[in-house]
Amino acid sequence: MQEITRRCGGCNACCKPFAIPEINKHTATWCTHCDRGVGCRIYETRPEACRAFTCAWLTGTGDESDRPDRTGFIMGLFGRKVGERSFEILELLEIESGALETARAKQIIEHVARGGYVVVLRRQVSDTEYQPETVCRHGLLTPDEHAALVRALSA
Repeated sequence: MQEITRRCGGCNACCKPFAIPEINKHTATWCTHCDRGVGCRIYETRPEACRAFTCAWLTGTGDESDRPDRTGFIMGLFGRKVGERSFEILELLEIESGALETARAKQIIEHVARGGYVVVLRRQVSDTEYQPETVCRHGLLTPDEHAALVRALSA
């Protein structure tokens, strides 16, 4: 696990995108335990699914001004095996509609994709659903790897 170098402060963007079955929280909806702009009301006893996620911004990804509640998107870093190869993936999840279309989001996407990461964008397409889209340097993934990754991310 990467070292936490920043603090959430008033950000609780991670309280929206993920489904948390233990507390009956659905994808793309704000958690009922989230006090927006303040924090999680059950932080000390939060479910394991919440504990498992580490915001990439907290570990130093992006600039100080890229805090998710300010950009409208949250970033997560993880590895994924696709076929016989492993890839580093930066996932950007839209918290505010249109946030992935901003100049800053496009700058991050381009920079990271050029660096050899697969970038997964998740735009909110309904009140309870995100649609994944992959972006990467041309030739990084074979067509079969790309198809397998899209299937895995859509599951």
